[in-house]
Amino acid sequence: MDDQGQPESLPWLLPDSSSWEHQGGLVFIHMESSLYSLPCSPIEMEVADPTYHWVQDRADTKLFSVTKEGHLLFQHFQAHDSGKYSCTMSYMKHGIPVSHTFHYNVFGYHVLGGLDTVLLFYSKLCEDEWTKRFVWVLQEKLRQLEIEQHCKLQLTATVCFPSLSNPSDEFIIQVQLEVSLFGPHWDEHCNSQDMEMAIDCYRRTVQHNLGQVQLALTRFFKEHKSFHVTGAGTPSINFTNEFVGFLKTKECSGGYGQTKQLQGCLDCCIVSITHRIPVLILLILPALLATNLLFIL
Repeated sequence: MDDQGQPESLPWLLPDSSSWEHQGGLVFIHMESSLYSLPCSPIEMEVADPTYHWVQDRADTKLFSVTKEGHLLFQHFQAHDSGKYSCTMSYMKHGIPVSHTFHYNVFGYHVLGGLDTVLLFYSKLCEDEWTKRFVWVLQEKLRQLEIEQHCKLQLTATVCFPSLSNPSDEFIIQVQLEVSLFGPHWDEHCNSQDMEMAIDCYRRTVQHNLGQVQLALTRFFKEHKSFHVTGAGTPSINFTNEFVGFLKTKECSGGYGQTKQLQGCLDCCIVSITHRIPVLILLILPALLATNLLFIL
């Protein structure tokens, strides 16, 4: 008995339960990774019949995909998937409940590399309704190219203005597309668990795909010079491609910034609160594009 009349705690008496908190550290996952597996514990722990419970520090509830080994699976990782994650591993040891909770800060990132594409089409009409129909037809015809090249084509601007040669009867439709090289299965050849090797593979893949997408778009518009758009009760309108131009870019995607948090890739773009500022798109003619863009006439 102690001075208070309470039984003393013997050193060999085990507690009713045991809980431990651990900082798992920083985790970086590339944008649109086909699959990333985050283990519950950063080190392998030999325990009997553990259970795993993952949570994220967000108000909105989210269903997680967890393997029987407790690995949290991320598929096609997006910027909004970044945040603080915690995994609690629970098990019994000598009849006593034991739990270990591991905390992770998860950040999305991506290597640099992109492509802006400018397309010029000639048409007899410059009306919003017809332009929208034409752009829809164009995007539908480009779907297969996106699949084959593992890329995404995002429409960023459409402008219509009179041609210089025949301003009253002929118009130029300018379409600008932003090419993301991180489409479905873009990283299928990069399976290394080593961070440096993975980043090196991502960089090589982006540079290779950049050239392949440019060649594919060039070939596509050589084979598809004219697009016929029809409307109810009206004859079809023809949109004829006369110019394709490319400009390689090295900009961070929306929601990402160069924060230099990833030591193995200081020029990589990391998830941040700074979003990409839209660029004012000016009307441009082939003669003005010659210094920066590739001509295909």
